[in-house]
Amino acid sequence: MEPFQLLIKPISSKCNAACTYCFYRDIHKIFPEKPLKSMPIEILKTMTKKYLKLGFKENLFFWQGGEPLLTGLDFFKKAIEFQIKYAKNQVIGNAVQTNGLLINEKWVDLFKKYSFLIGISLDGPKEIHDPARGKGTHDKVVKVIELMAKNNIEFNILTVLHSGNWDKIEEIYSYLKTIPCNFFQFIPAVDNDIVTGESTDYSITAKQYGDALCKLYDLWYPEDTNKISIRTFDAVINKFFGLPSGLCTFEEKCPNYIVIENQGDVYPCDFFVRPNEKLGKITKDSFEILVKRRNNKFRKRKTNISKACKDCRWLELCYGGCVKDRIFNNNKDKNRTYFCPAYQKFFKYSFHGVIKKVIEVANERHYRPVLLEKFDPNDKCPCGSGKRFRDCLKKS
Repeated sequence: MEPFQLLIKPISSKCNAACTYCFYRDIHKIFPEKPLKSMPIEILKTMTKKYLKLGFKENLFFWQGGEPLLTGLDFFKKAIEFQIKYAKNQVIGNAVQTNGLLINEKWVDLFKKYSFLIGISLDGPKEIHDPARGKGTHDKVVKVIELMAKNNIEFNILTVLHSGNWDKIEEIYSYLKTIPCNFFQFIPAVDNDIVTGESTDYSITAKQYGDALCKLYDLWYPEDTNKISIRTFDAVINKFFGLPSGLCTFEEKCPNYIVIENQGDVYPCDFFVRPNEKLGKITKDSFEILVKRRNNKFRKRKTNISKACKDCRWLELCYGGCVKDRIFNNNKDKNRTYFCPAYQKFFKYSFHGVIKKVIEVANERHYRPVLLEKFDPNDKCPCGSGKRFRDCLKKS
């Protein structure tokens, strides 16, 4: 059986923040019968035991919400207890995506002892971060970041780009560089309203996202390429070496993971927690059956791409993008991502710099740039200069 990861929503959509752009915030509106409370310990035990019994060498428990830390410290201690009990010479990894508001010394001790990877949500300086969060959380989050850095906790920063902040990318990036962290994710917010189906006010447009990516690239390249990791840029570089991008959006197939909600209900993706997408229940169904249902029902959807994608020179970089972004209400072609214009603009704009970085990495690490080898030196350069690829590359 192909290894897979668990994405666990131990308290469903319940949260102690009020981010205006949260796609998961209103999930309870389509599941009114579901209680917003912590996953029962018996379900936690069953899930862990069944997962580790599969015998995978590496096993990842990825905790999300809502705010997963609302389950409490004792819940996570119990999770660790079950992992230790049922693991048989297996590698266990735990990652948490959190707003950081509950993290204190006790949480830090747990994270440090068991080598948790933490994702912290931070959208830049106070005047940009706080308006999307009710009373504001910036000052508390920064203190938590300092606490984790002081204790050598491994963490990264997740920044959401939405209609209210995309044009402030320079201020955001400049500020994030002052944070004691070198790993950043910038993800675009684009969602349909969970009840009405209409596009949300906070959704970023393809043009806005493309402009933001190109501006961010200018801020990052070349000065910060060896100092700061930006997940989207790293993903593109990895693709040129034929390596997993580390970003599901750019993979040919949806990654192999399943979502487990607080009452044990199982879904194929956290963007597709819907009644008609339910795969089963962890207390009743085996993982073999659940994964088979996911593969048959969901995972192949990403491979159903439009002719425009098949004919696109950038196909092997994005493979039509995220399935969720294809069904966005404002998207006309449901077989390619709404962000197609953004990605095409970015791939073209960053092409020379990316290729230079690819060649640099290839020389340093002796990696073979398999995707680069597919570019004919005598063809026109993808950057749009009109020159032959080899001539344009030499000049740059």
